[in-house]
Amino acid sequence: RIRRFNDVFEPISNRIDEIYKILSGNESAQAFLAPENAEEPYLEGVVYNCVAPGKRFRPMDQLSGGEKTIAALALLFA
Repeated sequence: RIRRFNDVFEPISNRIDEIYKILSGNESAQAFLAPENAEEPYLEGVVYNCVAPGKRFRPMDQLSGGEKTIAALALLFA
């Protein structure tokens, strides 16, 4: 199970930051995914966080509408 999960999760996790930087037009932007349960990642959810260009870390629900849209597109394209 872990191998199957990681076969899908790792490529997306590695690509999402690159896509977020492209969509936001700024290399200082960051996006990252992490499983909520590292030991058995397939049992729980995945945490997705983004740091908008020129801003400090904020939870997803505190990003602006435009920042959320860019984050959603990065996840979709990853």
